[in-house]
Parts: sequence; structure tokens; C-alpha cells
Amino acid sequence: MEEMKVELEVDHPPHVVWQIHVKNFQASFAAAMPGVYNKVLYLEGPPLAPGGVFKACYDEGFGHYGHATFVWDEIDHDKHFFKSTLIDGGLLDKHFEKVSYYYSVLPSEDPSKSIMSWKIQYKDLNEHDCHYIIQNEIDNITKMMASYVSETREIHGFA
Repeated sequence: MEEMKVELEVDHPPHVVWQIHVKNFQASFAAAMPGVYNKVLYLEGPPLAPGGVFKACYDEGFGHYGHATFVWDEIDHDKHFFKSTLIDGGLLDKHFEKVSYYYSVLPSEDPSKSIMSWKIQYKDLNEHDCHYIIQNEIDNITKMMASYVSETREIHGFA
């Protein structure tokens, strides 16, 4: 397995980022990325718990994929951490044999800030030069979600 990392410091404490991004995942994921995703569906098992399966549905205008289905392998709401593995759709079977996403919201030196931290582990299906796709996707998701957290926090007054 190979891996890559993406981190972004944001102007919100970890509990606020986690509450808006993950605890409200079904609404926040698509709302933060209009034109990319249009909804998240919980398919089986408990939502936001290990073993739960969810599908992120791409917007029709996106064009590359119809959906990406994941399983929550691990999730710890107190430590602000999850691991999910792509099990169907998206980049799977086109370029990658396996893709897992590790996400943490880490405290920053400044208690009013946090770090959105991703580690992506992947195994190539065949030789290709498409790794930048994962890097770009996670960069964009992180920036869009950071912006959404700011907007949502301002509107709803999360402390």
C-alpha cells in the first residue's frame, strides 16, 4: 500500500469541525460541494459507526463517476477520527484496487484552530499516473469543507 497526506489548518476548534463535517455528514458532505456531490445515502448498518455503509452520489454534471460507496471501518467521535474504505464506484476498479481514507481533526497550537488531516492509503490496480486524482480530490474536499464549516458556524452560531 502506498499513501499520501493532506492537511489544512482551519480557524475553528476540532469539536466544531467534527460536529459540522462528520456528525452532520449526510447533509454537510453534499452541501459543501455543490456540483460535485448531490447526496449521501446510508445503505446498511448504523450511520456514523463501524460497519455502516454509505454512498456518496456524484452530481450529474460531474460526469466522471455516478457514485462512490464506502464502509466506516473505524470512527471515534471523541478523538475526532475515522477510517473509511471505498468498496464500490469512484476510482475503484478503474485505477485502484483498494483505497482507504483516514481523517482526523487535530488540535492546533492555537485552541481556536484545528488541522483537518487526511491520510489516503491506496493499492494500484495497474500501472498508471493517476495518483494526482486522489490528491486533487482530497485537496478540494478539504478546502470546500473548511469553507462550509465557516459558513455554517457563522449562520448557526456553533461555539
